[in-house]
Amino acid sequence: MYSRRSVLAMSVAVTWFATASAGELTFWSSARGVGGGPPHQIHQFDENGVYTGVSFDAVAGAQTSNWGYRDGAFDGQFMYFGWEAGVARHNSDGSGGIQLFSGSVPGSGNTWHALAHDPTGDGGNGSLWTASYVGGPLVEVDLSGQLLNSYPADNWNLYGLAYDHSDGNLWGHAYPGLFTPGQVVKINITTAPGTIMSGVGWPTRFRTSRGNLAGHPGRVGCV
Repeated sequence: MYSRRSVLAMSVAVTWFATASAGELTFWSSARGVGGGPPHQIHQFDENGVYTGVSFDAVAGAQTSNWGYRDGAFDGQFMYFGWEAGVARHNSDGSGGIQLFSGSVPGSGNTWHALAHDPTGDGGNGSLWTASYVGGPLVEVDLSGQLLNSYPADNWNLYGLAYDHSDGNLWGHAYPGLFTPGQVVKINITTAPGTIMSGVGWPTRFRTSRGNLAGHPGRVGCV
């Protein structure tokens, strides 16, 4: 069962996961210039939000972006980060970044902003779900970027996604628009794909700010 947890960080994209060595949660943020480093890196924080000093460069394709990586996702082995021109993949320790595929979100042309990895997608090969803070559809693609599914979600204004391992649905962080002042919502992708599940979620404490979501079995958090 998921519990709520807020993580405070200077971030524009984040994913967290349990480290293989000690089972402790860490998370990665693509904040530009955190810790005095150059922009367009990913930075590691411990579960208390303390910067570890570990960072890696974003892939070359994201280096020319004004904002760099946006929301992140984790599949147990690799981290994924999206931006306006594609999706990158990094090893779980942040190393080995490659551009997994290029281009904007198929069917909408949007930025790869809100991002979640679905281990059951594409027949068990894994897929990525994405949505945008500027509206547009909720989209599922395979790990080569090919469109699998698309569901209308024009008024959601999602800024972050996280996969819920307990029931196979998604959490979405929506900022003011359809959901005011801002809310974490549960999105059905199993029985009625592309619909909001009523009575689930919580309002965010920031009235006008936007934030990402980080998911891990047993908990979900937002920044």
